[in-house]
Amino acid sequence: MADVGIICLNHPDETGGQARHEVRSARMAAEQQVVPASREKDKQYAIVVNAQPFTVTTHEVTFAQVVKLAFGVEGDDPDKTFTITYRKSDNARHDGTLVEGGAVRVKNGTVFNVTSTTRS
Repeated sequence: MADVGIICLNHPDETGGQARHEVRSARMAAEQQVVPASREKDKQYAIVVNAQPFTVTTHEVTFAQVVKLAFGVEGDDPDKTFTITYRKSDNARHDGTLVEGGAVRVKNGTVFNVTSTTRS
């Protein structure tokens, strides 16, 4: 970690204890603000699909992923149509309908309701 450039106005010509303490405190504060990139990868989101709890590791889930969680199938049966509604999402619009090919940003507590209709 590179040193944080700090000018100590209390002791401009000396490197006394107080100046060292201020530099050390500033360096510690800067290190606390740095968030490792790997930390976002480790994030998990608790969501609910058809009243069943699931944990996902991505901030965004697709139509196909939600169908697979709900019914255990990919949703590629031409005789079936799936309808997905969601609420409490991390999108600008927190509720709505997820269309095929679409995706929704999730947060802890996002709820999906998935229904399947078979063509007759």
